[in-house]
Amino acid sequence: MKTEKGVLKKNKSSFMVVLPTKKGSAAFPIPDAAYCFCSEDAADGIEADVERDDKNTIVKVTIPGKAQTGPKVSVAKPAKRPGYGPSRKTSVSEPEQPQAARKLLKAPPSVLGLPFSNPYTFLPFAGKSPQRREPTPLSIDEAPGRQERFTGVLEVHVTTESPLLTCHPEPSATDNDHKTYKALTIGSDVIVPATGVRGALRTLLTALTGGTLGYLNQYAYLCQGRDLNLGPRGLSSPLDTPIKPFLAEVVTAGSAFRDGEIRLGETLLVRADDLEACYRKKLPRGVNAPAFWVGIDSQGKPTAVADRESPQTPWRLRLSGRPVNWKGKREGVFLRGQVHLTLPAELWAAYNGRNSCGDRSELKKGDLVWLEPVDPNAEQIERPEDVRSIQWSRWGRRGQNLKEKVPPDILPDYLQGDSRVDEVTDLFGQVATEVLSILIRFVQSVILEQLAFGVFFQADCVTFACLLIVLRPF
Repeated sequence: MKTEKGVLKKNKSSFMVVLPTKKGSAAFPIPDAAYCFCSEDAADGIEADVERDDKNTIVKVTIPGKAQTGPKVSVAKPAKRPGYGPSRKTSVSEPEQPQAARKLLKAPPSVLGLPFSNPYTFLPFAGKSPQRREPTPLSIDEAPGRQERFTGVLEVHVTTESPLLTCHPEPSATDNDHKTYKALTIGSDVIVPATGVRGALRTLLTALTGGTLGYLNQYAYLCQGRDLNLGPRGLSSPLDTPIKPFLAEVVTAGSAFRDGEIRLGETLLVRADDLEACYRKKLPRGVNAPAFWVGIDSQGKPTAVADRESPQTPWRLRLSGRPVNWKGKREGVFLRGQVHLTLPAELWAAYNGRNSCGDRSELKKGDLVWLEPVDPNAEQIERPEDVRSIQWSRWGRRGQNLKEKVPPDILPDYLQGDSRVDEVTDLFGQVATEVLSILIRFVQSVILEQLAFGVFFQADCVTFACLLIVLRPF
């Protein structure tokens, strides 16, 4: 170990040290482990004491007459393991940054067609059906003479093992558009919403008793890739492939609680090469791409592509995503018609279930969607009963309905249809989604009616009363 004099030299965000060499002098970077001085004491040209080991590696740099500090703590660079993210062996515990999806190792094609496996279903369903009974009334007055009803208070002591987010909705301070919120408290006690504790207890009891599911989105689908060809049917296509594709325009988007309206029209498929030849450059694709309109001649070929509708360009273009194979790629064009159809809420809810993780999870007014016909040989769609599903892409998603994959005796009680409940539902209660949607519609209609007459306080009272009905189990 040897000590020599050097001079500090400023280098962007750090310092280097200038040391004598056989040919004069040179600036050397200071390793983090040798950085033993305060940045506030350092400046360009200040003398420094430098210690080097037998291999001439700088092991310590200090400033004479100034306080000596400990070395900088550095984070070791992650080991390069392609496809598995950064190494977990770091000198400081810090959250790892996720890798870009394009850099991760992909599953081989051989996994296609294998059974779906969910790593989160670590707790299997019980082997026997849960016990079912008639629901217990809320009060003893509703069932005079029945003594098997239990009452009491359940005391729970909860210890948090991780940070708990609970705050008052009103900000306590605002600094440069950054709002600070206070915790919701009564005196010095922090208040945790009771619904969270109640839900945790219900989930625990359901797992212990092997009860029914507390909630199930009956319109959720397990989708892996795209497994629905919406046509047109080719020589080697399956027999259930539609012979003709159908586009439609969303007039009013529906949901699980309301029907939606679409506009029908005429659909054609045109070559992507011909479209870009008319546009004279690559057409922008993606959900946020602008809308385009196309002119079509008598032969079904595009003659012009414009960014607005006109008599020369009346067909609206429906571009798909980035093509896998440009050869023979075709895009859809849609000519508005006069026929409107009201599609039931179930079709819109099923769309949301299939596309919850897709590019367009919720449809909006003006979107062009593909329709799957009930009859693959249909030449046109005329009635709501002719539509089997709403799809975002011409290679759509059929998937598997989650409700059909769950054992029937595990379905939530409101889907059982026998007016009976299991032990957990009898204790905590449950409201069917159909009843909830009816109450929501009722509340909305009453509020609109009351507001039309200017009776605001009555609308508020009705809303509150209906909410009590929704929260009242059985």
